[in-house]
Amino acid sequence: MDRQMFLQLVLATSQAAGVPEVKTWETVLDHWWRQVCSYGALSMLVHYYMLTLLWQFDHMSEPRYRKLVALGMASLVSTGRPEVLDRLPTEIFNLWTDVFFEVKESRKLAENEENE
Repeated sequence: MDRQMFLQLVLATSQAAGVPEVKTWETVLDHWWRQVCSYGALSMLVHYYMLTLLWQFDHMSEPRYRKLVALGMASLVSTGRPEVLDRLPTEIFNLWTDVFFEVKESRKLAENEENE
């Protein structure tokens, strides 16, 4: 909900862990997509802030969670972080495309039900 807070949490986590911020971002983003399990400050940060986003996107059965992930990623893209923008043409566009098709399908179903 608050991308500035998330940016501050990532920075604080990288400082506390003594790792470069770029590495922390890569780990967060990898965790998001590949469900990399680690137990440390970074894992606690991700679990605390984005609990519903930890499931692998392709295995989410609830459309509302998939939409939530897409909205969260849009918020991260708006930060302009290079680590996020590097994934824009691949993982992020694929994620958004999947969600857009689901929205389109649900609209068609709703229109068909209204017309019947």
